[in-house]
Amino acid sequence: MAGVEKHGVGGCGMGVFYAQIRFRESREWLTVAKAESRRSALEYATAAFRQSRDDAGRAPIEVRVLAPQPLAEQAGAPTG
Repeated sequence: MAGVEKHGVGGCGMGVFYAQIRFRESREWLTVAKAESRRSALEYATAAFRQSRDDAGRAPIEVRVLAPQPLAEQAGAPTG
């Protein structure tokens, strides 16, 4: 798929929501869009979930939106 980034778990940037899908037999999540709001990211993720196919023609099995992490969490500082 053109314009798709591969990410493991995590991968959030400050102020950006990542729309991701995952295909069967893959541990990697594919980022299909970046958005400034959770709602927009969810709309992109939903559209990609409905329209995308892997090389074998199969549809994705999961969709998610990753939210920005607080600065303390990004830096590895303990929270609470």
